[in-house]
Amino acid sequence: GMAGPHLGDVSVLGYDEDSCEFVHNTRHPIQQVPFGANPHNPRNPSFFAPYQPHSFAAYNKRRIFQCRSHDFIHWSEPVLVAAPDDVEDNLDESFYTMAQFKLGTVHLATIAVLRAVDNEMDVQLLVSRDGVRWGRTNKRQPFMAPRGDGHWDGHMVSMVSPPIDVGDETWFYHGGTDFHHDWWMFGAAEGMDHPEARSALGGSWGLGLATLRKSGYAGLYATKHREGIVVTRPVISLGTKLEINAKCEPGGSVRVEVAGHDDQVIQPCSVEANDPFTGDSVRHTVTWAGDANIPTAHGRGTWRKIRFYLRDAELFSFRFTDSLEEQ
Repeated sequence: GMAGPHLGDVSVLGYDEDSCEFVHNTRHPIQQVPFGANPHNPRNPSFFAPYQPHSFAAYNKRRIFQCRSHDFIHWSEPVLVAAPDDVEDNLDESFYTMAQFKLGTVHLATIAVLRAVDNEMDVQLLVSRDGVRWGRTNKRQPFMAPRGDGHWDGHMVSMVSPPIDVGDETWFYHGGTDFHHDWWMFGAAEGMDHPEARSALGGSWGLGLATLRKSGYAGLYATKHREGIVVTRPVISLGTKLEINAKCEPGGSVRVEVAGHDDQVIQPCSVEANDPFTGDSVRHTVTWAGDANIPTAHGRGTWRKIRFYLRDAELFSFRFTDSLEEQ
């Protein structure tokens, strides 16, 4: 039969540097066959088979399976790694493609979500610590959405290749089309009154470029009316300088203080002595009275907590640099 280690017609290949494995994200050919479907339920001529929520036996949504290989010849059995659920996702949503990549020590994935009723596709962002167990981000809001009628990427967009950093930006090459997913294929058989149902071309596809601020996937923002204070968990580093990626509105600022594991300020890096950052930069070196040096114990890591004071500003990321071990 069709069960077993078969692969579907959507495949995205990548490489996991942590495990030194090739990663193949795909789908299983039986996933759209509702073996547990009730034969007495009504069926219309739609491309999509009936879906029964909260019924594992009848689960027939598109979802992502993953295979791994050390040599690109021998592959593991496909394992389910991402699937829409019946609590938070809309009933007509399914997962089409998934490409994953690394951002520091975190794995991110761009997953194409197909909405059957609208017959459109957007891209959402997933996050993982190990590249296998994935969670959703941004309350399932699109990371990239189609732009609507009149645009070349009006109804479907997808991202299947890792982004690349270019200067202060991250570039995403993405596909898109001004057609819906399957109206041009099955619209005529369904008696659909739409130009796509009378077209045999399948729409026009294009390659686009979307840009993102470097490390701008998420940020912490405070308004000008109420100061926001962010205190990190204790982190350990041999770095002697602190670099932030932040953006301030006119009149806004980011102030920084460095404390020890015991919450006591590591002098002279107090918020009172800090030189406020008031600009827009992906790599600003923080200073205190003009000095960027942060006291560090040579030869061993130093525990620190960083306190950020935000006023009409957004903080995207931070990192320690200039490690003593590198000097």
